[in-house]
Amino acid sequence: MKPFLQLFILMLVAASFIPSATAQTAGAVYPGSNFGPIPDGLSSGPLAYGAPRDIGFEVQNRTGSINTVRVRFRANHSYVGDLKVQLIAPDGRSHLLFERTGATSSTSRGYGSNLIASVAYEFGDDFGPIVGTNWWTAANVGPGGDIGSDLLFSTVISGGPEASVPATTTSMTETLRTAQPNGTWILRFEDGWSGAAGEVTDAELVITDTGTTHVVTNSLDPTNPVGTLRGALTNATAGDLITFSEDLYSNGPTFILINRNLPSIPDGVAIIGPGSSRLAIRRLAATQFRVFTLIQGQATIQGLRITGGNTGDSFGGGIYNGAGNLTLIDVDLFQNNASDGAGLLSTGRLTMIRCAVRENESANIGGGLSIILLQDVKIYHTTVFANSASQQGGGIFIRDGNGSEMALSNSTIAANSSSANPGIRTLNLQNSVLRLTSNLIAGQAPNIVAGGTGAAIVSGGFNLASDDGSGFLGQSSDQINSDPGALVLDDSSGLTPVLRLPVDSPALDAGISNDGSFFDGRGEGFARTVDLDQTNAGGSDGTDVGAFELRGPIVFRSRFESD
Repeated sequence: MKPFLQLFILMLVAASFIPSATAQTAGAVYPGSNFGPIPDGLSSGPLAYGAPRDIGFEVQNRTGSINTVRVRFRANHSYVGDLKVQLIAPDGRSHLLFERTGATSSTSRGYGSNLIASVAYEFGDDFGPIVGTNWWTAANVGPGGDIGSDLLFSTVISGGPEASVPATTTSMTETLRTAQPNGTWILRFEDGWSGAAGEVTDAELVITDTGTTHVVTNSLDPTNPVGTLRGALTNATAGDLITFSEDLYSNGPTFILINRNLPSIPDGVAIIGPGSSRLAIRRLAATQFRVFTLIQGQATIQGLRITGGNTGDSFGGGIYNGAGNLTLIDVDLFQNNASDGAGLLSTGRLTMIRCAVRENESANIGGGLSIILLQDVKIYHTTVFANSASQQGGGIFIRDGNGSEMALSNSTIAANSSSANPGIRTLNLQNSVLRLTSNLIAGQAPNIVAGGTGAAIVSGGFNLASDDGSGFLGQSSDQINSDPGALVLDDSSGLTPVLRLPVDSPALDAGISNDGSFFDGRGEGFARTVDLDQTNAGGSDGTDVGAFELRGPIVFRSRFESD
């Protein structure tokens, strides 16, 4: 590269890290804190992770929702293949920068190259003229070699038996766009193999956000849309944030009532409520329609109960996600109706974190969720409970894959019903994969049924099933034919309903949490991992199996249930 051209590009990069007082699109830089040693792995790994080193970034006074995110750090660490590094947003969604770099088998340690603190390693999506270098390509410098500098590195999937050289790149924007910018961001470093030491010496977070905030002040749906949810959706554009006035719910749980189809959620918009136990969006009309629709683009819905949607003999009673990239956080899909996917039907990219899917009813398939697996799906810390379908997939129906992956982890699938397959039903997954990790799956057998061609259901371990798991839960850490005990609905202690475990459940301290979440299915204030004073199941980090984490007796009452 000619020297003057290289200098010009470096100036562009430097400019992108300068906070702007007048234009948020220029990007704002937030310095990290809590630098120091990365605790060593617990044993000769892989995946024997020690305690994390969490670097925090405090973001305040931003408006709108996230457009782009980049992060850079300086660290010393020999044997980069030992490390897992992920960025965790304030709302709980996380994005993996890299893990097990260079490993292409279940036992490989990966590359033996080194991170060096004289280099600032910056990760993110391509921007302007800057094109990222695949992290595996940059790290493949031989054992003991130092990973050198570059303008930008692309994030990648985890190493392991399904990875190839170089690993497939991923998009930080696809994960984090439409997230709320304000709050504490975490850059987490974990060491999964003992023997190689290291430390983090510096880090910075760079975000751009766009748009304005629309505040909903009217709980009704009048012809005049001023102050209504309908008006906010009509006027919102990419980068905008829709919130709700505290006056709506300060005196107790409140419904926002809608009497006709809402506009489709615009691309790049986030709808943020105070929690599903405080605010519900409810269909109130004799006519049949769903509550929310995302035709295409990227959107977030957070902190709401979505109820009463009814599409009759059509699909997606509560939510329909067409070709979009939809993130649901702390959302309760409750008592919706449809013929297919009563709670939600998705054919696009979908992420669900700390959600509840309850008492939805399908006249055909997919009582709770119906997933057409054309794009990747991630469901974490979610409760799917008491849904029904007249035919198949009372809880979750997954079908027609094309090579995508669905990860279901730390979730509770219980007491769902259908004429044939009450829990999880797959059909014609082709080359797609359903990966189950640390889930509690209980109810009428069979709880997992695969059909058609290409049924690839893979256990990541630490699952508990009340039946034999149909032969899919074969890891040594899986528990089959195991009664989890009486599961009791808790609809008031947190932001989202969960099913509580009894104090003698075999699910206690028998799971694992590896997605970076701080909280269980109830949300903020309820730690994801509480290691009780008992012996953990083999390999468990003390996390309970399923969406709920026991931390002691809690008195609770029900909300909304009588409405």
